[in-house]
Amino acid sequence: MRKYNMYHHDMKLHAYINSWPRYQRRSIREQIAQQLGITEGAIRHWANGTRRIPAEQVLALESATGGRVTRYELRPDLYPTAESLLPATVDGQAA
Repeated sequence: MRKYNMYHHDMKLHAYINSWPRYQRRSIREQIAQQLGITEGAIRHWANGTRRIPAEQVLALESATGGRVTRYELRPDLYPTAESLLPATVDGQAA
């Protein structure tokens, strides 16, 4: 049974890794891990959402994916997008 994905915003990383053919996914995780100086298992945990991506790894991870997975997607709690900072509106009027 799969664990509850407590860090659901990491799913973009999961999608990035799953965009590769199945036989290449471990290799992709290993390449990213090597660039970040961590284990392939850590990348797997982040992609599966079972562990939160540490703040100090976010920018390096964004770079390792060639920007296909952004800091905003990896940790929106640390890097909110400009749109998320705008006040909520209802029919063009501030809520």
